[in-house]
Amino acid sequence: MFRQLYKIAPNNEVIFKVCPNCGNRRWNFQVNRKSGKFHCWVCGFGGHNGWKYLYGVPEAAQVVIEKEIEEDVNTLMTYNIFDGSTEGNMALDYLKNRGLTEEIIDRYVDGYVPFGKYKGRIVLMLFDTDMSPAYWLARTYKCQNPKYLNPPRPKQRALGFFDGDEKRGEVLCVEGWFDAIAWKKVHTNVCVMLGKALNKFQIFDLCEVFTKLTVVLDNDAKREDFDRWNRWKQRGYPVTVKCMPDTRDADEVPESILRDTLTKSDLVGELDILLKDLDFYKKS
Repeated sequence: MFRQLYKIAPNNEVIFKVCPNCGNRRWNFQVNRKSGKFHCWVCGFGGHNGWKYLYGVPEAAQVVIEKEIEEDVNTLMTYNIFDGSTEGNMALDYLKNRGLTEEIIDRYVDGYVPFGKYKGRIVLMLFDTDMSPAYWLARTYKCQNPKYLNPPRPKQRALGFFDGDEKRGEVLCVEGWFDAIAWKKVHTNVCVMLGKALNKFQIFDLCEVFTKLTVVLDNDAKREDFDRWNRWKQRGYPVTVKCMPDTRDADEVPESILRDTLTKSDLVGELDILLKDLDFYKKS
């Protein structure tokens, strides 16, 4: 009976249950027993005083058999990546090899998943412009296919890493999660596009907070990618576009190259020249 309502992580830190806000019954509501933080990965309901949701949890529900967790393939139960286990160390080594410090990992990585549908993956956090948890990515650290196994993406919110004290200025829009982590070393506010474009709702969301959108595309960007951003600029939106100088990703180059990339001229502003010889710009 209890296990139909609650699932306590073996480390006794996080509880999964039916969301009291949206009623979703797929174990997407979690409460951290130490900090009190709670969040629903479906409706976004969350906050910092989640202990009230734990009062009705009986002692008999305090233990969950790992076999039951493993059989429930829809459960996303993350473990502390610093727990010292073999799997935890493997996930930690992967992230450190990608250039992440322990401070960054502790802040932006929810943990690793040892069981179920997301087994062998790390859960990477993304936030909305209020820095509330809004989405997550499940990235393999074991060379599984596909590399990412993600839930449906929210279509009306911009996602990324935003500093509440540094808003109303410029925001960088980059393609991937690891790109954004690298760009955070040189810029305060970074939006993760999860691709080469944003939809109109996400652009509206950013423009309500920031006065300038600087898009940094990878070197494999195509003509239609620049055309799309050019149309936004023609409509009067504060958009500029830059391009990485070579085929390396942002997390593979030194900070000096990232800073230099931001000093490049606006590719959208020079679109007629760009479309004639895009390779010339990339090699300059």
